[in-house]
Amino acid sequence: MAVPRRVTIEKLREFLLSQSSVQAPDVQRILSYVTGRSEAWLRAYGETEVSPKAESQAREFAQRRASGEPLPYILGTAGFHGHSFLVDNRVLVPRPETEHLVDEALEFINDKERPRVLDVGTGSGAIACSILAETGTNVHANAIDVSADALLVAMANAQRLGVEPRLTFFIGDVSTPALRPFFDVIVANLPYVPTKDIAPSPDPVSFEPRIALDGGADGLDQYRRFLKHAPRLLALDGIVLMEAAPPIIADLEALARAAFPAAEVTIGIDYGKRARYVKVRTRE
Repeated sequence: MAVPRRVTIEKLREFLLSQSSVQAPDVQRILSYVTGRSEAWLRAYGETEVSPKAESQAREFAQRRASGEPLPYILGTAGFHGHSFLVDNRVLVPRPETEHLVDEALEFINDKERPRVLDVGTGSGAIACSILAETGTNVHANAIDVSADALLVAMANAQRLGVEPRLTFFIGDVSTPALRPFFDVIVANLPYVPTKDIAPSPDPVSFEPRIALDGGADGLDQYRRFLKHAPRLLALDGIVLMEAAPPIIADLEALARAAFPAAEVTIGIDYGKRARYVKVRTRE
């Protein structure tokens, strides 16, 4: 009788690292997912045997990751601002840089009695849901996206975080008459990658929806459209937060100054000390 092959966590880790281009942190996250154990536990108990099902799933996930597929799509979730969000190929994977928009919004609405928030291009709903999850019941938000598929993901995340009673969804963009002024905070993380710069396969970005990436020739087409309508939606004492790539931030700042000539317009810096977002502040 053949002796069953014994595969431990450590042996499986070594195999996955040797057979693919997957980096060690991703392998560790895959192992944590398929075993249901924390990464710290896995490091401490590497001689624990892995079930055949977990081994098979880990191999499949590593193969997908090696092909370029983003790990959050493979595992089905992504972390953002201390929360776990459902993600798949209908939405962008939330980026750490976008957390700065949430931080700015939270700081601003702390002094408001019944603040209203608008999340434009909500995607997975990470921005709106994070803001609501970290504030009281006096805060309400609207979230809008041109993609019906993305809104389905955002709705699922609103339920996941328990904020759906305070969040209203719309399909479309800021030109829709369904959006009624005035919002204290408007957050926009719109497509801002110049068309020629969109990464081809197997770059992980190539797996994400093009509609959420393509910002036109210079990356600012969607922001030009947004800024035509944003002034009518913003309260007299309010802020607009817009994320973009560092190379086009100066151009976005110029567009914001033209749209809000009487407002204070500043550039925000991300974790990597790069210009990442534009902040518009109006005052009564």
